[in-house]
Amino acid sequence: MTNKRARSSSPELYPVEVLLSAQRTDKPRPTETDDSTRFALWEYFVKWDGWPDSANSWEPIESLAGCRRLLESFWRHVGDDSLDIHLPKFVVNASPEWVAEEKARAAVARTPPATPSALKRVRLP
Repeated sequence: MTNKRARSSSPELYPVEVLLSAQRTDKPRPTETDDSTRFALWEYFVKWDGWPDSANSWEPIESLAGCRRLLESFWRHVGDDSLDIHLPKFVVNASPEWVAEEKARAAVARTPPATPSALKRVRLP
């Protein structure tokens, strides 16, 4: 999960629910991750957690800091063995089944654990 930068003067963080697609860019973007160009060659179509589908957006890798597990899961799922994968604007899409699994994982991740401090206190007689 991680962030989407708002178009205001201060960046706001929004959690990522799932990656729906990836689109090859014309050139790699610089990135500070150890995946330097592997993930940076792509823009990702993001479903933002808690936002309607109308808010889905194409985002560069810089907007996905902290989404390493999701990125790796996405690429394991879609694979990278297509002959066309290196063409600019080539798009790969996640299957509806994988998207549903990741949405379920995101729902579990955002559910707070039941801790004693979260329980309602009742005054006993």
